[in-house]
Amino acid sequence: MVDDQFRQLQSLQEDGGSVSGFVAEVATLFIDDADWIINDIGSLLDAGGT
Repeated sequence: MVDDQFRQLQSLQEDGGSVSGFVAEVATLFIDDADWIINDIGSLLDAGGT
């Protein structure tokens, strides 16, 4: 599912124009969210292990 969405973003970026700024923003939001989610999972694992 994520691979398919990534391919769609790549396709948009290849089209160029103002869309490339949108693609960069979506990628940044995804990375920021992924970082938050990974940290949250780590905290939950740490809390469950004590």
